[in-house]
Order: sequence, then C-alpha cells, then structure tokens
Amino acid sequence: MEFYSKVAYLLASTILFSCGVHGFTRFSELNNSITVSYSAQNGTKAGSGQIEVSWKLNTSVISAEAAAAADYKNVQIKLCFGAISQVDRAWRKTNDLLAKDKTCLYQMGTQPFTPNGDSLTWTVTKEIPYAHYFVRVYVTDSAGKKIAYGQTSNKARTTQLFTIEPITGRHASIDIAAGVFSAFAVLSLFGFYFGEKRFKKS
Repeated sequence: MEFYSKVAYLLASTILFSCGVHGFTRFSELNNSITVSYSAQNGTKAGSGQIEVSWKLNTSVISAEAAAAADYKNVQIKLCFGAISQVDRAWRKTNDLLAKDKTCLYQMGTQPFTPNGDSLTWTVTKEIPYAHYFVRVYVTDSAGKKIAYGQTSNKARTTQLFTIEPITGRHASIDIAAGVFSAFAVLSLFGFYFGEKRFKKS
C-alpha cells in the first residue's frame, strides 16, 4: 500500500510540475526581445499565397550572452489574429494565461534560436479563414517553456495587419461544367420549341 502511495505522490508531483512549467506561464511575463518583420500582401490567398518572415535578437533589450544564459533554445513562428478579427469571436480570444490564449492558433514553423536570427517562407495552408493577421515569434527554453517573444504588430494588435482570403470552394472545372450544362439546356429548349412547331405544321 505504501508503494502505491509513493507512486501516486510522484505522479501527482510530475503533473503539478508540468503545469507549473507550461500551464501557468503568462504572456505579460515574457521578455519582448525579438525583432520580427514580414512580407505579405492584403488578400494573400489561402492554399497558395506566401508569407516571408524574418526574426533576430533585439540586442538593445538583451545581449547574446544574456540570452544564452537565459536558455534561449528554439523559436516558434505563429500566425495570429489581429484585434479587429477577435471581436465577438470567443474562439479567438486573447488570454494572458498562455495555456488559454487563442490569439495565435496557426503554426508557421519552428527554428533553432540564434542571436543573428533566421527567416522562412510559409505557404498559407488551405484551412486558414478570412481575418486580419500579424506574426508573432515565441522563444522557448530547453524544457519547451515560452520565455520571450516578438511580433510584427503593436501590443494592442491593431497595427501592421494583413488579410488572408480563404478558398471559396469554387474551381474552374465547376464553372466550365456549369457553362456547358447551361448551353445544353438552352439548345434543348430551342430544339423542343422548333420540334413542337414542326409537329403542329404536320
């Protein structure tokens, strides 16, 4: 019985530790120490459009040595909703508690951290809905905990936003088929009309 109690205690401790590391991190506690830039057009097309993202350490905030000491290990690049596209949409709601935050739902990529930064070109995936977006980069430590960030918009998420146009579901083949069907229907109608007139004459 004592053995099982110890196992239960260790399991509970592990769960609580995991929650403490990953579940209780607040966005307001993160160090804004990454400079992020992007290149994207308003109306970027889901499924084919591309977004270019570049990031690097802002050494005016933290030195490369201090970043290494703080265990800056990897970066996560995220596509995030601008404030205008979060209004009356609870499923996109911002929460300071990162475990509950829904601002940045779409992963664009992950890269190893380096003070000199890096870049990527991301093709917008097909499921991305219409909205106003910005890009955020999170820095994680060796344990995967978010410890720093940078973003292309301001703190209120209202500036430097761009839009993505969703896939409508219509394809050229559908339009062609519809056109052929319409033409066939018109020809059939004329054929029926002239056929009826000929029948009446006879």
